[in-house]
Amino acid sequence: YSRPALAAVPTVMNIDLSAYRTEGCRIWFMGGLPIVSVPAEVDISNAHLLRSALLEVCTGDSVVVVDMTATTFLDATGVGVLAPITKRLQDAGGELRLVIGNANVWRVLEVLGLDSVFHIFTNLPEALASDRRDPLPYDQAA
Repeated sequence: YSRPALAAVPTVMNIDLSAYRTEGCRIWFMGGLPIVSVPAEVDISNAHLLRSALLEVCTGDSVVVVDMTATTFLDATGVGVLAPITKRLQDAGGELRLVIGNANVWRVLEVLGLDSVFHIFTNLPEALASDRRDPLPYDQAA
């Protein structure tokens, strides 16, 4: 079962971004967990599709896996989508798991200091097999 996330194409400063729209996200399920597959590039032209897909599968204390193994570029807009979704899931007892296969994407999160905020895995089987919801370092500091 998979389907693309649907969302209206936004305009920025009266510029219609539909001309710049890139491949959307794909939602599918494996082992009872929702997986959102992300395109090669996540930026201002398609970050709204990622947000829409994540909001569609974030229900209560769910675990959501974001498959970014095909992603080679992630800008601040994409990071700006992931951070509040992570917080939303954690507040409800859930978890967002990122699967990152590209060093450049990992580096973006590392430079921003977010590599310790997100639950990051290097492959999909590892993320799916993880049955623990360990607190992150900032959760323990409180």
